[in-house]
Amino acid sequence: MTRTLHWALAIFGVLGASGCRNEAVRHDTEPSGYSELTEEPPIPLARAIALARERAPGEPFLHAELGRDDGRANCLVVFWGTRGFHLLIVDARDGKFLYEDTLEDELEAGAQARTTAERSSSAIGHAKAIEIAVATLPGSWARLIDLEGEGGPLVYLVEVVAGEVERAVRVGAVDGKLCGEPSEELDFGASVSLASAIKSAMRLEPDAIVLEAGLDLSSSKLPRDWEVLLAKSDQQLRVRINAHTGFILHSQRDAAGEMARTLGAAGGVIEVSRAIDAALLAVQGLAPDVEATAALLADRNKGLVYQIVLSGSSSGTRIVDVSARDCTVLSVEAVETPNVVPR
Repeated sequence: MTRTLHWALAIFGVLGASGCRNEAVRHDTEPSGYSELTEEPPIPLARAIALARERAPGEPFLHAELGRDDGRANCLVVFWGTRGFHLLIVDARDGKFLYEDTLEDELEAGAQARTTAERSSSAIGHAKAIEIAVATLPGSWARLIDLEGEGGPLVYLVEVVAGEVERAVRVGAVDGKLCGEPSEELDFGASVSLASAIKSAMRLEPDAIVLEAGLDLSSSKLPRDWEVLLAKSDQQLRVRINAHTGFILHSQRDAAGEMARTLGAAGGVIEVSRAIDAALLAVQGLAPDVEATAALLADRNKGLVYQIVLSGSSSGTRIVDVSARDCTVLSVEAVETPNVVPR
């Protein structure tokens, strides 16, 4: 079962990016200490949420997930507070609070979460949803619960585990009825646009130039993460952003290669979001689910160009070259092969 690692991204991305005071946070490293729990901890999911609720009275519940960091079982619980995402981490062994912080509502996902939170007053509650989900798989326990409500009815998505069997169960948040059959695929769906992901990455290096931006096609995890490669002077910064929440998962700073140094030192380059908008305007009839990737290239004939690849499940793929100097659309090419990446 593939799954989005909200718990890991909060430990290694959100908390670090929001100025957390937790000494355990790692910077510029992969979250290698994280792993999924295979057995239910002493403090189960519903109990951990109840403990976190003591510090978030009256705040709508959004998400909770059990995980293990460097051998310690923890639970991330997320509520919607007055200033945005209210994050709490509870030790799943003894119920002690390990961390608390607020991620202010600045991201595209914040607007979606706020809407979901405002609609949740009539929900059956996380405890009842977990009870219903666990009943679908004898001997199981709940490892994750997420309240969804983007563009449709409110639904609790619950991941239940029994030995080596894992299932994703959707429970109606208002009536408590099962929404379809339990699935072995836990897919939250991508809800953060590329433009929003780029904006998040640029907060780490505001004066940098975007060299590449798009979905990480090397991973089987759904939704795939956005990856943004920035360059400034002789440094490059690769930023990975969760496509469901917009949170920064990981950033890695390295010495830039020769081409990256050349492009990173280039002046007078437009914002990549303008190039994406120009590409979308130049191509008509694309499906609503179109996805964009972008790359900054030095073309012998065209000069500096942003190559924008627009792909849709039913509308094919278009490659649009946009001048990185003045945002002029230089060429549009239709290709048959889906999921084309910038050349």
